[in-house]
Amino acid sequence: MRLRDLDDTIVPRAAAKLGALARGLAVRRDRVVQGARGVDLRDLRALDERYARSGPLAVLRELPQLGFVLIGVVFLAGAGLAVSQENARERRADQNAVAPLPSDATSSTPSSPTLGPVPGDSVEQYRRQAEASLTAAGQAQEPRVALVSFASYRTPTDAVAMLRGFTVQRVYLRAAKAGPEAAQLPVNVETDLPADLGMAYARIAQERLREHKSFKTLAASVTVATKSDREFKRQYLTFATTTGVEAREYNNRCACVYAAVVSATPALLRSLRARPQVRAVEVAGAGLRLSRVRVLPLLPDVTGVVPAQQAGPGQP
Repeated sequence: MRLRDLDDTIVPRAAAKLGALARGLAVRRDRVVQGARGVDLRDLRALDERYARSGPLAVLRELPQLGFVLIGVVFLAGAGLAVSQENARERRADQNAVAPLPSDATSSTPSSPTLGPVPGDSVEQYRRQAEASLTAAGQAQEPRVALVSFASYRTPTDAVAMLRGFTVQRVYLRAAKAGPEAAQLPVNVETDLPADLGMAYARIAQERLREHKSFKTLAASVTVATKSDREFKRQYLTFATTTGVEAREYNNRCACVYAAVVSATPALLRSLRARPQVRAVEVAGAGLRLSRVRVLPLLPDVTGVVPAQQAGPGQP
């Protein structure tokens, strides 16, 4: 009864505060957009994509009502914990014998169709895993999908030369000089690699230049009166700087290509791995197509442990 009374008192207050905060942020955003001439709403959506593209933020962005549910869950979890701790004391004597797992319980777990390291992985461990996948492919004659991670960022000309003779399905771009917020961009190869890279560079340069101008306008429209105003302005200025550098880099055909997905026989993939410009080649399972594989290419400047930023590419 006391826990229920606590819920009845605190949950409505917390929900009201969360609702007021959400409404305040929405009003602030609308005010900024209305007061900033020349701002494209696509650029604000691009900002959302970079900062809330994955994880819990993405869920809350799509379902803001979930925030209220989470508040209730916190209190219910607390009540459940108290009850479970009391019951645990009564059950503890009966829990000394635990049935063993079957000996083959872990052997039936299917391998994950993922190419590339996930956040928290050791880079060296991943490279050994990639080498093992190349060895396991053996002398098979059918082409296999493989992720090729470069040792450094390459220009389009360099990338085309490195991958000549291979069926390239996708390449990955990132303007490293733009800093940690620079986007990781996948580019599907539809016709041929030189033409598709050229068109992608031109398109990205135009988009980033437009975003740069929009976010400079947004930053200028913010009058700093509170701490949150200052944070909004700082984020807009940071994003304006990042997109400005990206626009310049792609317009100058930067060394921004850092990985590719190719299709080739294991023998050809081993010859590609032997090239000094290649950091790792990881081979997908037999019969897997690119559409069935999650790809997390390794950034050239990542060493040690893979950070959360390496979570995966977004959209150009």
